[in-house]
Amino acid sequence: LLSSPSKTDTSSQDGREEDNHVKLASGEIVTTSAMELADILKEKNDAVSTFNDLVAEQQSKLTNSSNVISKQQASACFFDMLSLATTGCIDLNQEEAFEQINLTTHHSIFEKFIAA
Repeated sequence: LLSSPSKTDTSSQDGREEDNHVKLASGEIVTTSAMELADILKEKNDAVSTFNDLVAEQQSKLTNSSNVISKQQASACFFDMLSLATTGCIDLNQEEAFEQINLTTHHSIFEKFIAA
């Protein structure tokens, strides 16, 4: 069983709360939102997903609604997706510019994204 992620809260000088971070079992630090995206991919257990599906699912988990997705939410999900790709947990494929982005999940996502 996975325990709940250990979170560290950071605040900027102007008092705004910044993104929480999670320490992985490997010792790496990732954003909470990247961990949540990895959890979504693990739950889906699909070999291939699309960016649109992921951002919609991440947004619905955060707000419990299916309202219009903001540019900020989409760009944050896109950044988290790129973070997962740099760790080798997913592959990204886009046939042409401005077309759908397809994600292929690798088994390593189950090994790397385990909270400490």
